Amino acid sequence: MKKAAVLLMCMALASAAAGCSGSGERNTPNAAAVQAQMTEGRENGGDGLTVSGNSRDAETALQNTDRVQNGKDLASGESGVLIAYFSVPEDVDISGVDAVAGASIVVRDGEKMGNTEYVAELIRETTGGDMFRIETVDSYPLDHDPLVDQAADEQDENARPQLASHIENLDQYETILLGYPNWWGDLPMPLYSFLEEYDFGGKTVIPFVTHGGSGASGTIDTISELEPEAQIYEDALVISRNDVADSAKTVTDWAKGLALQERSQEALLQETAVLETTAASSAELPFPLGQKIESDSFTGNAYIEMMIANDETYHFPQTNHLTFEPGARSSWHSHGGMVLLITGGKGFYQEEGKQAQILRPGDVVDIEPGVKHWHGAAPDSWFSQIVIFDSHYVPEKGAAPLEEPVTDEQYNNLETQEYTGRRVKPDDMLMFQRAEQAAAFDTFSGLAYVSSLIGADNAAGAPDLHYVVFEPGVINNWHTHEGGQILIATDGIGYHQMEGEPVQVLYPGDVALCPPGVKHWHGGSADASFGHIAVNTNPELAGLTWFDRITEEEYAALPAEKDVESDD
Repeated sequence: MKKAAVLLMCMALASAAAGCSGSGERNTPNAAAVQAQMTEGRENGGDGLTVSGNSRDAETALQNTDRVQNGKDLASGESGVLIAYFSVPEDVDISGVDAVAGASIVVRDGEKMGNTEYVAELIRETTGGDMFRIETVDSYPLDHDPLVDQAADEQDENARPQLASHIENLDQYETILLGYPNWWGDLPMPLYSFLEEYDFGGKTVIPFVTHGGSGASGTIDTISELEPEAQIYEDALVISRNDVADSAKTVTDWAKGLALQERSQEALLQETAVLETTAASSAELPFPLGQKIESDSFTGNAYIEMMIANDETYHFPQTNHLTFEPGARSSWHSHGGMVLLITGGKGFYQEEGKQAQILRPGDVVDIEPGVKHWHGAAPDSWFSQIVIFDSHYVPEKGAAPLEEPVTDEQYNNLETQEYTGRRVKPDDMLMFQRAEQAAAFDTFSGLAYVSSLIGADNAAGAPDLHYVVFEPGVINNWHTHEGGQILIATDGIGYHQMEGEPVQVLYPGDVALCPPGVKHWHGGSADASFGHIAVNTNPELAGLTWFDRITEEEYAALPAEKDVESDD
């Protein structure tokens, strides 16, 4: 981060110096997704035929735990938004491009997904809504021609396939995003079963449709007829199967335009009142303070701890940890894409022309390149954050950013609101939002919770970041990542060990680097849950190999705390 671009953060850095989410090594969507047209089985038939996911092995399931757990979609209702979708991916060998080209699927990070399922996941990553997969008791054939034939037969018979999954508490949702493929110019018949089962009166229904050339046909009018008391959103998202694999920006922009994350401030205030996050001193912050920044680009005292360098081994964006004393803040500035991960205290973030937002631990802010903004501490609290940023950003000619201080008058007269993108629940006592359900795998000694912090389409250009929480005493097996892995400890005390090296005891703020192909394991101590951020670097190198686990005797002999003398 250059001084002119990012307020000396990068200059200070330069001068001063998943669990292992299974198959969590992830490719960027455009590079990894292989999407091709589905061949027409009949005239005008087979529009965007897709399917819901099948059971996955431990590695793939860990990668997607935030979306699917043990075959069931998570549903907390916290956001008030439900993303219900019907999707059927055909059964093809995803290792062969020719095979994939004949099916209505997307391959994302080695995982086969139906077109509609993929779009639903992009919407979830943007809105934070709960996922609900519409499934039938009788499975659909996964081969193309039988699938097309069955879809046509069901329409001819006006069938109502029996549903295998049901919404337990519809009252907690105000908005329903409803996703489906266009089958023969109509809704798939399971959608009729779904819409006839539930009364969406008083709710907003927002359709999103995948198709093979017929657009939405009359499906949106059909939804209106089936749900006459619901408000049907007219600006539906309609995507051709030819465009699905490269649709990430289109889908994200559409979902952001819905402003579904802007929950009522009254509700947010009620949530945050449950757990006040003000930090009266730096000792109440979880991460080390770091070195004081000497720069006119800040008002008040700020500190920086260098965490991850952008190097040729991991190719991960530059990452630092910043801490602000009460009232301290940056100047107005702009720079390359950045992600803020709030780690402690209470602070503010404001973009030019918008209301200042109150940030608290667990909040995640994605800042697009060139957006003018400032961030800093509240007047009564210390404030800390991880910053992941594009240190190679060069502004367009004539668009060099100008730094302007946030004056005392501006700061003292801020109009603030709670952060509208918050996903952390008030009863979550960890740094970030823990997944709703634990996952059990053969490669872990017990239960672990895996959720997604940011997807690969983030502004900083980082691979996916997962938040992994180990139950007390749980560790994973020895394993290797073809592309390497980086861990950032956030909660409790944990361990990391590379083969032939001493065990690292990890405290919040510690970073563990495991180079590509090096055998390692990690997990928690026996006395408390352990949380860390996990990123599988060089995501185009997706190899993952599991081995055995350390013995119970070896685990029992691990140190209970860090050896200060050996701490570097």
